[in-house]
Amino acid sequence: MNKTPIRTALTVSALMTALLVSTAAPAMIVYDPSNYAESVTQFNQMVKSYQQQLQQLQQQISTTSALTGTRNMGSLLNSPVAADLRRIAPADWQNTMKMGGATGLGSSATQTQGLYNSYYSANAPITGAAAVSKDPTGPVAQSIDRHTQTTYAAMAASESSYNGVEPRTTNYENMLQQLNTTTDLKSSIDLQSRINAENGMAINELVRLNSIEVQQKAAEDNSQLTALKQNAAANHYDPTLAQSAFQQP
Repeated sequence: MNKTPIRTALTVSALMTALLVSTAAPAMIVYDPSNYAESVTQFNQMVKSYQQQLQQLQQQISTTSALTGTRNMGSLLNSPVAADLRRIAPADWQNTMKMGGATGLGSSATQTQGLYNSYYSANAPITGAAAVSKDPTGPVAQSIDRHTQTTYAAMAASESSYNGVEPRTTNYENMLQQLNTTTDLKSSIDLQSRINAENGMAINELVRLNSIEVQQKAAEDNSQLTALKQNAAANHYDPTLAQSAFQQP
């Protein structure tokens, strides 16, 4: 009996059985400590990078907030009462010169009007019509009235402006104190702009007072020129009139 085919068959059967067993058995997981440590390191680096990016984003947000937005510095020490203090006289020169009868004035301008009227009452200046009764509406009478009105307007406005210096000084001091409490660049810039605006309004008041002074000087010069014209007319020699004065009636 030939045993070779039998052994061959047994060998093939054994190999197939081994193959089937190895295919059906689950795969074994191999733990590699070095690979695990590398994965943990990479993960930690990713977390750290994310945290840095988040921190940079927050810094950018803070920087943007410090440079944008509103801080309401325009309302700082700029209440309606403070705004009224800057308007010590009527809006135009004609009403300022004739302030006694001006209407629609704010609180500060009304106080200036009270000063103006008190000067008139205390000094009782002569009117142009009373001074030049022969020509009560002529240029000489008008120049006298203008000179008087301008003088009292200047007196009242300058006194009212001086009375407002102390409140304005207090506002400046409060704004300087505010510089110590600003928390970001935008607040500091806006506060500086608010101080500059206050400076501009102070300069505007100086311009107004200077304009009143110029008007006062001009009224004085005009009065002198008008008087000179009147004197020249009075001293003019008219031979016809002179001759008629010596003729017999």
